[in-house]
Amino acid sequence: MPDVSPFRGALYNTSVAGPITDLVAPPYDVISPEARLLLHERSPHNITHVSLPDGSGDADRYAHAARLLDRWLADGILALDDQPTLYVYQQTFQVAAMGWRTRTGILGAVRLAPWGEGIHPHERTIPSHKEDRLRLLRATRSNVSPIFALYPDEHMEVEALWSPELSLAPVYEFADDADVVHRLWRLSSGVAADVRAALAAHDVYIADGHHRYETALAFRDEVASSEGPLPDDSPYNYVMMYLTNMDHPEGLVILPAHRVLTGVTREQWSRFDRRVGEAFDVETFDLTSDTELSCAHRIVGRMAELARDRHAFALYRGEGRIRLLTLRDTRPLDELRKRGRIQNSVDLDVPILHALLLEEYLGLEACNDGPECNVTYVVEADEAMRSVDSGEAGGAFLLNPSTVEQVRRVAAKGEKMPGKATYFYPKLISGLVVRLLSA
Repeated sequence: MPDVSPFRGALYNTSVAGPITDLVAPPYDVISPEARLLLHERSPHNITHVSLPDGSGDADRYAHAARLLDRWLADGILALDDQPTLYVYQQTFQVAAMGWRTRTGILGAVRLAPWGEGIHPHERTIPSHKEDRLRLLRATRSNVSPIFALYPDEHMEVEALWSPELSLAPVYEFADDADVVHRLWRLSSGVAADVRAALAAHDVYIADGHHRYETALAFRDEVASSEGPLPDDSPYNYVMMYLTNMDHPEGLVILPAHRVLTGVTREQWSRFDRRVGEAFDVETFDLTSDTELSCAHRIVGRMAELARDRHAFALYRGEGRIRLLTLRDTRPLDELRKRGRIQNSVDLDVPILHALLLEEYLGLEACNDGPECNVTYVVEADEAMRSVDSGEAGGAFLLNPSTVEQVRRVAAKGEKMPGKATYFYPKLISGLVVRLLSA
């Protein structure tokens, strides 16, 4: 079972570094180049100077991040806690049609283990993405953002241990640019010990951060190879992780990652139009008497109704109309499974979209992982549609979100979804606590 250990976190000293809102940032992989520049300009101590560093070349970028982190520690920008502890991290947020919600979890150092040994993935990873994070980890020897994980606890026994401590004043409490309120507490040593023991009884399912987890495994093995066997309590045997209860539905929100397509030829769309009716019922909705935004909301609502027992997608290519595609015949899925094109035994929308609609009907290649399939990911349906209207994209597929139960079932079977099959909202903020492997 997973070992969740206290650690000495490095926290921003806001009396020296400035307001915490100027210092933290979203995870590196959801920051656009434009947003990165804005965050860099917001403060010379913003965490993106480390997570997405400047430099004239790759080697210089990572070395620059390491030097910067050392300087922040020396100058008191970051201050190490006196004692190891577990932290409680809480986010209060609003999602359209869902109202305000709160998600709370534990920040700790989790012992690394091979996949399937108490820690389970649910998404495939891309080698090039791991290489960037590995080079940063080599240089900085730190975790600047936590991996996001889930544990099952139907009776909420772990929460019962730490919830009384939330009556104390938090270390931080602030709202970010998306109006998500973040709060952080340090747990007392006795409660931290009880929480650690309780969490040891539960398997862990990675929600977000598969690349960083595999990077931590690779770096641990590198260090062991160069320096010899690591002691049991070596910091290289652990990675910073946030763990929240997957059986607490109020705080767990998964949004869809809609697929936006570029570079698709007219011939490919013609092929798609000829073949989509083989397995799908196709309904066309005229946008001329409706706004695209309200139509998108109606279509998404209809898709959600169908998701109870069918697989449904919407396709928008402009032209004043949007099409609702509902799977009618599952025999093509059986054939794709026989050929290894769909690798999940659990019926999921994303593998069906990639293997059947994008690859088989549209003729795109390697759409499960690689960038060559010209697929980008957008959370908001109206944003996906606007990208088509502007000419930036040739089409957009709208999806239903995956569910927590699907994540659990896929991971428990030792299977993996394609990348970007889930978008847990809100993302965990980076820079709230930094874990130094040298501390």
